[in-house]
Amino acid sequence: MSCYFDSKQKKDCFNCGACMVLCPVKAITMKKDKCGYYFPYIDDEKCISCGKCKKNCINENRQKFINKTIKAFVLKNKDLNIRKKSASGGISSILMNYVIENGGVVYGVGYSKNMEVVHKRAITLKECEQFKTSKYVRSNMMECYSQILNDLKTEKMVLFTGTPCQVAGVKSAIPLRYHGNLILCEIMCDAVASPVFFEKFKKYIEVKYKKKIDNINFRSKKNGAHNMSMEITFVDNTNIVMPIKEKNDFSDYMQIYGCGLSAPYSCLNCEFENMDERVSDLTIGDYWGKKEIIKDDNIGISMLFLNTEKAVNLFDNYINEKVEYKEVTVEQALNNNHKAHKNIVLNKDLFMKDLPIDDYDELINKYVNKYAWRTKIGKIIPKNLKSFLKKIIGK
Repeated sequence: MSCYFDSKQKKDCFNCGACMVLCPVKAITMKKDKCGYYFPYIDDEKCISCGKCKKNCINENRQKFINKTIKAFVLKNKDLNIRKKSASGGISSILMNYVIENGGVVYGVGYSKNMEVVHKRAITLKECEQFKTSKYVRSNMMECYSQILNDLKTEKMVLFTGTPCQVAGVKSAIPLRYHGNLILCEIMCDAVASPVFFEKFKKYIEVKYKKKIDNINFRSKKNGAHNMSMEITFVDNTNIVMPIKEKNDFSDYMQIYGCGLSAPYSCLNCEFENMDERVSDLTIGDYWGKKEIIKDDNIGISMLFLNTEKAVNLFDNYINEKVEYKEVTVEQALNNNHKAHKNIVLNKDLFMKDLPIDDYDELINKYVNKYAWRTKIGKIIPKNLKSFLKKIIGK
């Protein structure tokens, strides 16, 4: 794999910010591009050419972060109320409970006061509630590195949950001597959406309904786990629920997200989603496989990988008593779930060019309606035909 500092290609940067943290002379800053993704910029006057940024780049050095999955499970939390509030089977709640019970700190994804998707620090179970639901947006995690390191230096147990590339970033940036109290949990990822696209979506909804948004739950279970719905709560405590199986603002958003149109280019050929080669201690995600393995009550089932002895011990001594579970193979756990690489859609370049300029409804009209056929074709045609087709019909 290539390093962004050599290639200057956005596909070679996962926007994790580890290079910024590790630079000994603070010569690297992370700056947002027009689509809302962070990329490193080097101040040549400060740079001492030590090479630490390249040496620790998660894209160029992926293999040194890899763990081989030891055990795989299909499981669900025994507490029905927790599962109803969780994105899937309620497994992350068990991990958060364990860490908080032991006086530790949890880092997960929530919303800022401005409804920006960010990684946040929590020291109580109440603060952890915001981490239980999915956010189909790239989170801003630049401010949490120093907090994580400070917590570990004071010998606190720390749980960090994020996408595989974010976990790799933390694993790279935090010195190895502090990893003993660090629990890394990755979410089975199918790419992320642009923060700029999400911001445009929020503004569109607020104008349409003439009120401010207080919270967005991308995975509400009000219509069951198998009919994922977006629940938007406004500041006046009213809400709307939009099932993904119907034509609505949520299904439009998810169509853009689902085909990778607004994802960073690094998501398109991500090597961190590679079956049983994981960067974390634990991997969690939805289970959509054979229902006879574990009873499906339409409230959510998870898959769990244990990738280190630390994770195995945690499962044997804490998790297993709180879940209904069945040990399975990696292949069984990933049945109908895993996508090693996000498919490239033919109109990806056009979308990324239009994203900073067009309003949300213009993007939807253009790429969900007008160009929908190109999106669908892009999902199924072989890669070796795509460059040829691009020459004929344009990017």
